[in-house]
Amino acid sequence: MSLLYRFHPLAEQELSEAVEYLEAERPGTGLALAAAVEQAILQVCEYPQGAPLVRPNIRAKAVLPTRRWHYAVIYRVQPGYIRVLAVAHRRRQPFYWLGRR
Repeated sequence: MSLLYRFHPLAEQELSEAVEYLEAERPGTGLALAAAVEQAILQVCEYPQGAPLVRPNIRAKAVLPTRRWHYAVIYRVQPGYIRVLAVAHRRRQPFYWLGRR
């Protein structure tokens, strides 16, 4: 059974800003990132324990292909759903999302 997911408001904003930025730089790349993030989230919903732990009860699923995208979906498994805490660029400000619930 696949779980549902819910975005933390700041995670949703991060994704939106990244997509807008990439679309402005090179049309089509932002939409490709959005699709890759969606695919990562769907995989997480199907296999919630499949991504490595980065903190107790917090996991990070790399957005594939990693040679193109330096983003990870940071999430917590909640009873009955996945809570997406961040769509984080892996080369910037590590663990800035730690205070999110």
